Amino acid sequence: AQTDREPSILQRLRIGAGEKQRIAERALAELPGQGTILLDSGTTTLALARLLTNDLGLAVVTNSVAIAAVLSDHPDLQLHLLGGQVRTRTGAAVGSWVERALSGTCIDVAFLGTNGFSLDRGMTTPDLAEADAKRAMVAAADRVVVLLDSSKVGQEHLVSFAGTDDVDLLVTDATITGHLAARLTDSGTEVIPA
Repeated sequence: AQTDREPSILQRLRIGAGEKQRIAERALAELPGQGTILLDSGTTTLALARLLTNDLGLAVVTNSVAIAAVLSDHPDLQLHLLGGQVRTRTGAAVGSWVERALSGTCIDVAFLGTNGFSLDRGMTTPDLAEADAKRAMVAAADRVVVLLDSSKVGQEHLVSFAGTDDVDLLVTDATITGHLAARLTDSGTEVIPA
């Protein structure tokens, strides 16, 4: 498992921006007609937030300072910012406040990012606190959509936060074949190319 220092959100914004934009554009089709969505902290979810329009009438829950800043002036979106300790590397609020808030929350669709995705470990991240927040997001959601660029496939980081059976849909620019494709099919996870 990788234990390298996690890149900052500013560093990650410069990596694969075109792919992330295509993934975000494809993910728009997964928005519910009404209800509540969750946007996890991350650069691909930030790209999705930038595509949200004022006329959606959705409630948006996020633990991302950057996403909250993008959406704070959308008059037709009901924005809920999860509180907690903010990690300077990712701009994500984490900790027990986030987990407690999510424990009583009903999310229609959660859009999550991940640092890594592998056959054996599922979705992984380098940080324990972020993994705990992501687990709480998965547990609160009726539908879990992971936005995954190809650089993450085959990567394993310190902490697993979701298995393939926890994910309803992967939106990715990666070509997923072989044992990984079979595992996703067996777990009921749909894969949509971006």
